[in-house]
Amino acid sequence: MRDWIAYITIIFISVACSREPGKVETVEQQVAFIQRPEHGLHKKQECEVNTVELSYKPTQQLVMQEMGTTVDPVLCDSLKRNYDKYMYFIMTVTPAAGHKLYEPLESMQQYYDLVQTLAFRMNEYVSAKVGDKRVYSKATYFDQLYGITNSLSCMIVFDRAELQEETSFSISIKEFGLRTGICAFEFSNDDINNCPIIEKK
Repeated sequence: MRDWIAYITIIFISVACSREPGKVETVEQQVAFIQRPEHGLHKKQECEVNTVELSYKPTQQLVMQEMGTTVDPVLCDSLKRNYDKYMYFIMTVTPAAGHKLYEPLESMQQYYDLVQTLAFRMNEYVSAKVGDKRVYSKATYFDQLYGITNSLSCMIVFDRAELQEETSFSISIKEFGLRTGICAFEFSNDDINNCPIIEKK
């Protein structure tokens, strides 16, 4: 397994920007780095009933997740090229203290409409402002863990080249049914480029 992780690391280092990112040994350490506010990769907005968080998700995690224990340099190259066309973020919604996640919903029909929105129409509610240009998400993927956690999450996918046209961009998420209002999260491409690479010792 270390062989293919090392191979992925070499690929990521070879395409790194002039400001080389640091290195960590595990996915957990990479996630911990992202979660620290000072690194600019995890944003939070507290709303009336729920709290919305948005975190950058590195391409390397997606490649490793799909590779599993497989050692195949050709497949790794192919996955890297495919995933690198896009930039990924995880939106998480959790209830504020003293509230319940679905508290704003007044009927089963509203719950059904919310699930349909999250599963099939969420990309209509997400966009990014890059300079004077408004760009829209290419896809969203709702994590359907009904009743397992007291939160919901959705992966949001943008075209990487569009977000990198300026040094920073702002992702907006419109009200989609949980009384969050319009949420806006500012990200810097320098911060994203400085996300550490996973490298086993």
